[in-house]
Amino acid sequence: MAGIPHIDHAPTDCVLTPENLTSVFEWCEPSKMRTGYVDGRLETVGLTLSVNGERIPALFGDTIREDCGQFMVIPADKKED
Repeated sequence: MAGIPHIDHAPTDCVLTPENLTSVFEWCEPSKMRTGYVDGRLETVGLTLSVNGERIPALFGDTIREDCGQFMVIPADKKED
């Protein structure tokens, strides 16, 4: 039935790192690279995800969760137990 996840469906989690940035960028489409100043230099610090028209920052170390095509960000300092 449309709109109902398969009974075996489980959310997919991924911790964002500099090493997986490109693959996560493609996985979380639409998304944009996020830059910020680190030690006085402008560098890529993560992604900005567009979720339901809202821009959500995902910094390196944050977990991105996809569940049935919907993305959410769990900040590194607020991990679920």
